[in-house]
Amino acid sequence: MRLELASYHVSRLEFADQTHYEHGVLSINRDELVAILTDEFPIDSVDIALAHPGDETRIVHILDTIEPRYKVAGHGRIFSGLLGPPDTVGSGRTHRLQGMALLATAQVPNPVTGLLQPREAIVDMTGPAAPYSPFSETANVVVTFHPAPNVDNADFDQALRLSSLRAAEYLAQVTRDLQPDNIRTFELIDTDPTLPRIVYLYQAQSQGIYSDTYLYGKAIQDMVPTIIHPNEVMDGALVSGNYVYACFKNPTFLHCNNPVIQTLYAEHGKSLNFAGVVLYRGHNYTQAEKQRAANYAAKLAQLLRADGVILTGEGGGNSAIDMMLALQECERLGIKTTVITYELGGPEGQDFPLVHGVPEAEAIVSTGSVDKTLALPAMPAVIGGDNFLDSGHPATEARDLSYDYVYCIANQLGVGRLMAQAY
Repeated sequence: MRLELASYHVSRLEFADQTHYEHGVLSINRDELVAILTDEFPIDSVDIALAHPGDETRIVHILDTIEPRYKVAGHGRIFSGLLGPPDTVGSGRTHRLQGMALLATAQVPNPVTGLLQPREAIVDMTGPAAPYSPFSETANVVVTFHPAPNVDNADFDQALRLSSLRAAEYLAQVTRDLQPDNIRTFELIDTDPTLPRIVYLYQAQSQGIYSDTYLYGKAIQDMVPTIIHPNEVMDGALVSGNYVYACFKNPTFLHCNNPVIQTLYAEHGKSLNFAGVVLYRGHNYTQAEKQRAANYAAKLAQLLRADGVILTGEGGGNSAIDMMLALQECERLGIKTTVITYELGGPEGQDFPLVHGVPEAEAIVSTGSVDKTLALPAMPAVIGGDNFLDSGHPATEARDLSYDYVYCIANQLGVGRLMAQAY
């Protein structure tokens, strides 16, 4: 597979009579965008707002984030399986609007209790809290979805996802005939056979409505670990429907821009041989299911002749156990491992930092502790809703905020700014 990724840098968003892109400015016809977003019956209406870095704006109730992309050449369509048939993607040419994001926000129509309820997810575009989320640095089209009366959660969730993806494609297709700012080519070319072969064990969460990940349009709940080309991931084969924990979820934006995949590609042929990706589901419910998934993922890494693997997770609790079991099995097979994970450790950092650990886990990269709190200042403007989901208080207010609610603050793909430092 050979994928050309053409980037068009967006520095400013504005509403206009016609949707077009010129000199870093994306102009958007609001009425056309609203029509695309509300085409699905369970969507009653939408609000659309723009937020730029430095704006005195807070965004709340974030469910997913998408980078606008449009496939101009090659097999299939962007976000294959959801927008069109489940054609294999990862080849040809895809355009992206770099530096911007479409944020889907909403309050779900019917209350959900327990572990799998959508939780608050917050981005401040300015102030002391802004650096903790990568999406304070993007120009954002924020879409707030209002569900139709009497719609159930499953129908609303699917409508929101399809509407958001179609809107992202609509925004990016304005670049169809334009010259890009740059083009990068991604291809796993043959390289020096003496370089260490590195495989990426890529875990994704999928447990049900509001906590799923979709591969070519189907939730991966019953999927055994599978080999996938990294270009497929970059070309929209993997889509998030996971809204449970804001701090370490992997939104669609980050699946398409996975930092681990991009770094392995950058080092391919230099310090390593990027041998492939094994995608597997986390949050297996029984010990037998956990061991089965771990053994299967490690076996596929071995079939790819891995000398080393990098492991990432999504979510907490169960996912951490699944990841460590996969690590342990890789080490048993003689494959060296490095794991990227968040920490707990309590507010003072004195508790055990990991949900689960094994003796073989000797190389750990930390994305920071989520057991901390952040002083969130008052903010004049709020997009996405009026009140915080957890407290019901006005979302403009100042408060001490748990890291759990800061969007992607400890994302395990390594996109955040938190880290652990030995001293």
